[in-house]
Amino acid sequence: MLFPRQTLPVFIVCAVLLFAGLASIATTCARVYRVNGSMAAVRGTAPVARETPSSKAVLYALYFLPTSINTAWLSVASCLGMTVLAASQDTGLATQNVLAALLAALVSGVGVYILLQHGDLAYAATLIWALSAVLDAQRGELVRMLAVLAIVVLGLVSGLTVYLSLIH
Repeated sequence: MLFPRQTLPVFIVCAVLLFAGLASIATTCARVYRVNGSMAAVRGTAPVARETPSSKAVLYALYFLPTSINTAWLSVASCLGMTVLAASQDTGLATQNVLAALLAALVSGVGVYILLQHGDLAYAATLIWALSAVLDAQRGELVRMLAVLAIVVLGLVSGLTVYLSLIH
């Protein structure tokens, strides 16, 4: 066995800490979206110091991109932690598959919302990457089908987001 069997209380503490980390990084990501939106509003209405394309790229690469990627990755990791918890407690395979499918649907729904609301392609790309890894590792047919569907939907919405940003 690769990992020793842990007790339920230890897993619950780990799950709480994992979701606390997710809540923290998601709050940071929401603040980044808010700051980015308010900066765009200020730029459109009042003369401010001009931002050069290179300074925007640096800010994006150093601040926005890592926050977005880590939030998406941690959301999938939190869901995987929940499925590991279910598996460690000897729940049935059907229960584990339904839980994994529900969590994949939840993560995908959040990804589509983030894409449509904020146009965050890094978040969507990270989710596609993580869901592809889940698809590769998963044996349950329900989860595999839902992972494929989630990847296709996220890919299509990402393409639509890029297209809409190019025509505006």
